Amino acid sequence: MTQASRKTAEFRNRRVLRLEGVEVEIACDAQGAVGKLRHHRFDAVLSDVMMPGNGHSVVHYVESIQPQAAVIVISAYDESGEMRDSIERHAFRWLSKPVSPNNLRSALRQLFDRAQPRS
Repeated sequence: MTQASRKTAEFRNRRVLRLEGVEVEIACDAQGAVGKLRHHRFDAVLSDVMMPGNGHSVVHYVESIQPQAAVIVISAYDESGEMRDSIERHAFRWLSKPVSPNNLRSALRQLFDRAQPRS
C-alpha cells in the first residue's frame, strides 16, 4: 500500500467513525496516544500495533490507565505466537489492514452492543 493510499484509507475510516457518531481523537505515535490517554477518558481506543514508538505498549497502557476502554487493534502484519496472544488478551477485537469500512462498522457495533445495558 502506498503512502497516498494509506492516507486515503485513514481518512475514509475516520469519516466512517464520525458517521457512526464517534468522537475521534488522533495520535500519530505511541507517545501522543499515551498523552491523550493521560488527559482524556475514552470508551474505546483504535490502535495500530505498528505505530511509531511501539503501538504494542499502547494496548497494555490502555489496560493499566483506562481499563474501561475497549481496544480495537489494527495491523498490516499477521502477528503470530506470543505477541498476538498477549495483545488479543487485552484487546476487544483484532482487525487486519487494510481495514474496510464494513469491518470497522461491525467492530464498532459489537462494541456498542456490548456496552448497552441488557433489559
